[in-house]
Amino acid sequence: MSANKNMGIWIDLREAFIVRAKDREVIAHLKSDVEDTKLGGGYGGSTKYAGQDASSQTKLTNRRNQQIDEYLEKVISALPADCESLYIFGPGETKKHLETAVQKDANTKATVKAVQAADSMTENQITEKVQKAFE
Repeated sequence: MSANKNMGIWIDLREAFIVRAKDREVIAHLKSDVEDTKLGGGYGGSTKYAGQDASSQTKLTNRRNQQIDEYLEKVISALPADCESLYIFGPGETKKHLETAVQKDANTKATVKAVQAADSMTENQITEKVQKAFE
């Protein structure tokens, strides 16, 4: 396996960095379109005992899940075609969702080497961590 085909991905719900391990080069910085929606309360109607106008929690959850799936597809499609090994890290659960999406994606031949938790990092810290993961 060529060292040039090892990639690292730092990901959260706001952005993702794809890094080539060999030369610590950020080959893609992707922003997410996932909305941070919270269900607000409805308001009472103008008549007594009228129904409330409220958003459905299920609709909001489904829309958010669809946006996350689209974001993960965007990240996977930004990987170079010759990528063989992936190191995925970041805060939250998005890294685990990305691992599952990579494994299910028929067009990706990359295998996931490891998935680890990591806090917010600078770009230099991200590139260094990716390089160390493949040493």
